[in-house]
Amino acid sequence: MEGMKAYSIGFLKHIEVMGIQTYLYRLTKMLGKIGTHEYAEIEKNYIEELWRLFLAVENSRSEELYENIEEEFYILIEKADSEYRNLGEELSERLINYATINYLYGDNRDSGKIAVLTQPP
Repeated sequence: MEGMKAYSIGFLKHIEVMGIQTYLYRLTKMLGKIGTHEYAEIEKNYIEELWRLFLAVENSRSEELYENIEEEFYILIEKADSEYRNLGEELSERLINYATINYLYGDNRDSGKIAVLTQPP
């Protein structure tokens, strides 16, 4: 558990340094690359506001303010999470396909094998 906590702190610091807009751009670009544009749209709709609320929770000075912002934060997380769940297992399947093609068979973008990732399920 300590390793996960350290990873999370490092990941959050990484986002803070690069900026949420750069992180969002890179994330949505990768999601588009594997053919999961619906997931990219969810990220575009929620991530900046979630980041703003996360920072507000972390930096809140009073317990009342903390509780109000925290509640808003969790409501928004649930809304985004619900949209993710409504898409089913597509993201997992596309990630597995992408990893299989690029790491098992090498980078085959020019051979047509990458087309599997862009075809509708």
